[in-house]
Amino acid sequence: MIEISAIGRDAMNIRRMRRSDIDAVLVLVNKTTEEKTRLTYRELAFDDPGGPLDLSFLAETEGQIIGFIMARLEYVYIPFVEVC
Repeated sequence: MIEISAIGRDAMNIRRMRRSDIDAVLVLVNKTTEEKTRLTYRELAFDDPGGPLDLSFLAETEGQIIGFIMARLEYVYIPFVEVC
């Protein structure tokens, strides 16, 4: 398990996202974006947070999620020549 922590008053913990984090991530997205997001619980659950191909992480402090990054390893069976 990958986990990075800081020590001090403003300690922040970075860890892999888990399926149980989906609701809190959606709340954070809705609080921080002006437009209605197209991100849904179903899409996040389908990506299997914490699964073997998931590369999503989140940052938390004092038990509250304060940021996240979502990524997933995909096998597409063709060579990549460009990354977006």
